[in-house]
Amino acid sequence: AGDGERSADEARDRVSESARPDAAGTTSERPRSSAFGEVRALQRRVARHTALRILVLTLFLGAISLLYLRGQTSGFSALFAFLTVAVGYAISGISAALLRSKRLTQQLGYVQIVADQALWTGFVYITGGVTSGGVSLYGLTCIIGGMVLGRRGTIAAFASACLLYGALSVALVTHAI
Repeated sequence: AGDGERSADEARDRVSESARPDAAGTTSERPRSSAFGEVRALQRRVARHTALRILVLTLFLGAISLLYLRGQTSGFSALFAFLTVAVGYAISGISAALLRSKRLTQQLGYVQIVADQALWTGFVYITGGVTSGGVSLYGLTCIIGGMVLGRRGTIAAFASACLLYGALSVALVTHAI
């Protein structure tokens, strides 16, 4: 009888806090503290965003390398494109290192969103300026910002896109670049 009682006690102990009956005798799900779960989910989303950036940068690097090796582009545009990709890889490497520390994840997500908009601005500049089809990539980052950080991520992506695209437009109109 001792073993049967012990296994029943162990089974009772394994029942989660959220499924135990309340004072009225009903079993209702109590919300568990989800702060840790939310942080882990945010870390996964930011990590996926970093991986996506690396994939896009690798595709972009392949495309500009192919164009460069075929002799279809040279000079400043090719150099600027390679520099843009190098900066993107550097940001991704720093982001990955910071993600491993599991600190400042939300702030890192915002930095990545703004950095992506800056990288798109470089891409837009070398592919035709304000009339480039690459302008639509700003919207992609707004969507990613919403997926990674929620509404505030979308707002941060939109605001940084407006500022960077506006700065590019002014710089082109005033012949600063």
